[in-house]
Amino acid sequence: MPYKMRNHLILGSFTALIFLLGGYLALWSYPKKIAAKKNELFQVYTQMKQYGDIEKEYSQLDSMIREKRQSLATMDKQFTSEETFAQTYDYLNSILGQIGFLEFNMNFVRKEDRGKFGYNVYSIRGEGPFSRVFQFIFYIEKGPRMYRISRLNLNSAERSGPNSRNSVLVIPFDMEVWSYFAKLDSLPAVTERLANLSAPQVANPFQLAVARPATLSSLPPNTEKLVEVQRAELKAVMAGKALVEYNGQVFVMKEGDRVYLGQLTHINPDKNEVVFTLNKGGVSETVTLQLKFGGK
Repeated sequence: MPYKMRNHLILGSFTALIFLLGGYLALWSYPKKIAAKKNELFQVYTQMKQYGDIEKEYSQLDSMIREKRQSLATMDKQFTSEETFAQTYDYLNSILGQIGFLEFNMNFVRKEDRGKFGYNVYSIRGEGPFSRVFQFIFYIEKGPRMYRISRLNLNSAERSGPNSRNSVLVIPFDMEVWSYFAKLDSLPAVTERLANLSAPQVANPFQLAVARPATLSSLPPNTEKLVEVQRAELKAVMAGKALVEYNGQVFVMKEGDRVYLGQLTHINPDKNEVVFTLNKGGVSETVTLQLKFGGK
């Protein structure tokens, strides 16, 4: 083969090889690499967006934490690591030292432990003048200790005066109080004290706006020691019978049984309640006692 023809053949083969290599790179290798890089870039964009969302969420949580801390700093409430029956009872008696004597009994119901915090549930029953009962409630909820009244029932009843036949109006009350405890660090110092509180003056909603009948102010004394409904508590309801606690004693009652100033008129097991009809010197009054479950 002539030398010149052989050179043309080698040059043509080399040119074809270059075209083949270029076609491979342009049509197969580079598009594949470009697609891979685009996929990597998309993943980077996705991660950056996730980081942006995380940063936004973190900023919102941080703002919420600062807000809660500021709110906690302005709330003069004292948390204790543990709250015992004796501590709660002493605290309630310290309230009486501010407002005056008030009859009440306190019973432990249950303890709710939620890990780093919890609360004890107490049932508190008593009676007294409306102004003093109102102050007692006010001091429990507004005082420096972290207490909450979760349930409250108020009623009205007549009590004979100590040196007179005339009766006075008293307010029997029944409440459920939660006393909180928590294992918290770095809490702000509590500056609020019971002595700093002052309950507002409010009108007695149980006091009749009009003059009461003369017979109402001279109700007969409970010489037969019958159940006084406003001071009683329903313990159980069954078909045709009800267990009613009064003055530390449990009475088995049925419809028609007498109570002080009236009688038991209806037992409703479906609603877990009993209904009494009272006659207070010509003024008819209906009182319903309901069964409480689990201290509620």
